[in-house]
Amino acid sequence: MRTKLRQRLQLLLCAFGILLWILAGAFQFYTVAAEELGSITMICQTEEGLILEGVNWKLYRVGERTDENELELKGVFRRYPVYLGNPTESVLRDAAETLDTYIEIGKIEPDAEEQADAGGRLKFSSLTNGLYLLIGDHVSVGTNTYGFSPFLIEVPAPDTHDLDLIAYPKGAAMNMPELPVEYTVRKFWKNDEDMPEMRSVSITANIYRDGVLYESVVLDESNDWTYSWTSHTFHKWKVEEDMDDIPVDYAVVYKSNGVQFVIENTYHEDFYFWEEESLHTSIVETTETTHTNTTPVTDTSATSASTSATQDTTASASQTTVTETTNTTSTTITAVSSTGSTTGSSATTVTTVTTAATTSKPEKLPQTGQLWWPVPLLAVAGLFSITAGLKLHSKE
Repeated sequence: MRTKLRQRLQLLLCAFGILLWILAGAFQFYTVAAEELGSITMICQTEEGLILEGVNWKLYRVGERTDENELELKGVFRRYPVYLGNPTESVLRDAAETLDTYIEIGKIEPDAEEQADAGGRLKFSSLTNGLYLLIGDHVSVGTNTYGFSPFLIEVPAPDTHDLDLIAYPKGAAMNMPELPVEYTVRKFWKNDEDMPEMRSVSITANIYRDGVLYESVVLDESNDWTYSWTSHTFHKWKVEEDMDDIPVDYAVVYKSNGVQFVIENTYHEDFYFWEEESLHTSIVETTETTHTNTTPVTDTSATSASTSATQDTTASASQTTVTETTNTTSTTITAVSSTGSTTGSSATTVTTVTTAATTSKPEKLPQTGQLWWPVPLLAVAGLFSITAGLKLHSKE
């Protein structure tokens, strides 16, 4: 009689353990489904409505919301002094161009890459909640070359929690300046006028040509924080401030129109970024050589959801509104892109982008990791039950 009871208990424990394992797997599947992955659809065209086919876009997941509902850089991007504390349009615009500079110099690989089809459309799918940076390559159509500004966009949309977003990046014609070209880098300090002692006495600006370190120069009061150089051939230039020269509580912004480069250090109280890791891959110095077939690339600023920036060295201001609606919920995102001119002034283009959701959404989406805690608990309990059943069997 006792043997039969032990056998039944053994079977019950093993069956209960297997049931718990099944529940753990089902709960894990439910949790993944509850995260509701999003998407970003892009439609590439010019201001005049010319469809741009074959544009290659790279996507980077650069940050996410904290428990305090603030944007924060994540992963490799945590080590860069980029400010997101007040995510206004101008802050996101500056952050996008600055991150674009760090990505190119640091040779950071994208999380995904897509190319626009014949209709100028492309889509990034299965996106978890977070802040994404999109960087588009220039594309040639006939005798014209068009470029795009990098931009930041958050999934889901911060106000409505829509997951399926639509962006309308505008390609701007890129004009080739006459050779030789004089380039300039200038350093500015912001938000610290009452405490100039917080600033560095000097900084080192590293100048990169086609992704390789070309020259390092010191900027200070003796040269009015400015340096110029001349090139007799076309190259893609980037300028970066040496990380060791950035004072505590200062964020960095890089701006450029392809000819003029601006480094801004802005004071933010209690600003902090991670800097334990090495920032860049190994760098090899080179001397200037002639590349007569190199296509010039003009760099402009960023937008927060869609861009329409003039990458000409004589940029002008314009405004456009793009609206797309569906029979379901929609939300409007306003994005600003800024470009500079050869005189140092800036022009701003404002684009309104409507993003449409195809399904109804809850008021608040569950954050990644919120629902995972029962999974290991169920798995451990199942393992314990199965082990206890097997021990009873061995005693018998």
